[in-house]
Amino acid sequence: MNPNKLLHNRFLPISSPEYIQLDTNNTCNLKCIYCNVQGEYNLEKGNMKLSIAENFFKELKDIGWNKTIREFRPFVNGDPIMLSPNTFNNFLSLGRKYLNGSKNTIYTNGANSSKAKMFLTPLLDIIHLTISASSPETYEKIHGVPLFDEALKTYNMLIDSDKTIYVHFVYNVLNEKDLDNWKKIFSKANLMISPLHYTDEEINSLNVLDSKSLNRSYEIGTTNNAEILYFWHPCNCYNNMCVSWKGEYMQCPNLHYKYNYGLVGETPIKTYWKNRANDKLNCKGCRNCNLKNKRVNMLTYITSKWVKMF
Repeated sequence: MNPNKLLHNRFLPISSPEYIQLDTNNTCNLKCIYCNVQGEYNLEKGNMKLSIAENFFKELKDIGWNKTIREFRPFVNGDPIMLSPNTFNNFLSLGRKYLNGSKNTIYTNGANSSKAKMFLTPLLDIIHLTISASSPETYEKIHGVPLFDEALKTYNMLIDSDKTIYVHFVYNVLNEKDLDNWKKIFSKANLMISPLHYTDEEINSLNVLDSKSLNRSYEIGTTNNAEILYFWHPCNCYNNMCVSWKGEYMQCPNLHYKYNYGLVGETPIKTYWKNRANDKLNCKGCRNCNLKNKRVNMLTYITSKWVKMF
């Protein structure tokens, strides 16, 4: 049987995951207007027990899937800046211990420059900073708190480190005028401009950008040397294996916890992955997701070229 399935005439690679995402905590120091962590689906807060993560990785190694993972991405729905350095390092150490040749990658707002020093650990390879503004005023509108200077301090500290640094800009109608200046401020990093990702579950995103304006949201920036490439994949989470902080195998890190396929230690990993693949992005949470809308040509912008996001 072909391990790939078609959706909207595009292949879904489903034989095994490329990325591991652990929802190690779901607390954050920001209140971003587009963030599903602020939505109703995430009212139950908590931190993952290290034992859940280790049990997951042991099974992953037992079935041999640890050899195909490209990146380990802890801290899905929360920010690692909320954790202690010791807890932070404990999770990263699991990636080093169980995965063969995988990169340890985090996503963070970086809006606490003193705590962000823990990101300089040799256990970490890639850092994605989300800073969707180029001024304190816009930053507060988008991220909900006046911490632009803190995020900028973190960027300046990390950009001179040995880490691979990405800076993300989640494009919407409130920050579109900041885009050109943003590119200049963060020009030393790899720059990524991302479309909003939402479904019916994610009310906050709909308030930022109505679905009728979707096409405009992807027409973001021009360059004389632009190479336009369309997303070949109808979902930017489909190659990711994601585990909630409670140990649930999630359909998608951007969906309500109720969309899951069982628990670590109870449901075999291969059973979860097979059942998720058989749903073909047609579970209730996925049906109206804008990233699988075949009528939308989704683009992203990195440094000076248009490229695929994944």
